[in-house]
Amino acid sequence: MHDFIPAVFTCPSCKLEDDCSLQTHLFDGEGRAYRVGDAVEVQAHSLPDDVYLSLERGDDLEPGHISALEIWYCRECGACNIARLDVDEGKITGVQSIELSPETLAPVTRVQHHISRAQFVPVLRSMFAALTDEHLMFMSLNDRIEAIVSGRLPADFDEPG
Repeated sequence: MHDFIPAVFTCPSCKLEDDCSLQTHLFDGEGRAYRVGDAVEVQAHSLPDDVYLSLERGDDLEPGHISALEIWYCRECGACNIARLDVDEGKITGVQSIELSPETLAPVTRVQHHISRAQFVPVLRSMFAALTDEHLMFMSLNDRIEAIVSGRLPADFDEPG
């Protein structure tokens, strides 16, 4: 079961300000509604692997910090958007709708599996002009996020062909 965090987001597609409840599996799964500032118990190493991808660099960031990408849908235009949920030292410290960029992805430690790799393509193409469809076909979600944050393609990434 999901837990919820009430939030007001502006849809990047249609610009509608939307009251929504961000769904998350980060907490106890009792269907509770939480707010920014609430104390929560999150066991970073016991989050369900079938729900969240744990980024390889996640353990290198601040101890006690979890920053998860979650999805939300605009009720007006139906666009699938991304929100970042931040928890520090057992307290919800932020929830915000984000557009993908090096700055918004830098603190991310977990990514909800429902987020499509395709959602990262526009920012990757804007950063790496020579990126081909063949490159993208072989880039994992972790590789895509790391490339955006670091500004570099993976070291073992071969030229397509």
